[in-house]
Amino acid sequence: VTLEKVKRASCFALLCDKVYDIASNEQLVTFIKYVDPDSSMATTQFLSTKNLLTSSESANAETIKSTVLTQMAESKLYVSKLRGLATDEAGIMTGKRNGVSSKLREESKLLLSMHCICHHVASACNDANDDVAYN
Repeated sequence: VTLEKVKRASCFALLCDKVYDIASNEQLVTFIKYVDPDSSMATTQFLSTKNLLTSSESANAETIKSTVLTQMAESKLYVSKLRGLATDEAGIMTGKRNGVSSKLREESKLLLSMHCICHHVASACNDANDDVAYN
């Protein structure tokens, strides 16, 4: 993954989701969103996948925060440029005191946290499906 344009961008956001792989390992999948400094187009690209339980016994908020910071450090991205975080609505990600977003805000004071629109669409579809009467 080439990140030279991300490094030249004034800021970036991360899209993170915790998923289970085929071996039931908890993985953190992270994408990065930024404005391409050459084309001025909003761009999203894959950043990294990390096993959350490689160096921890629990995939808690502190482990996820540490994993995100490791992903950024390995990619030579400055946490001071991190301005956004999109996640699902799970408390571990969005908790006001102990969620990943609040823990990352300690590192990047201007961080805005939001719920991922894809998760909202999936939830709406699931809710709609529950209301459909099958004949």
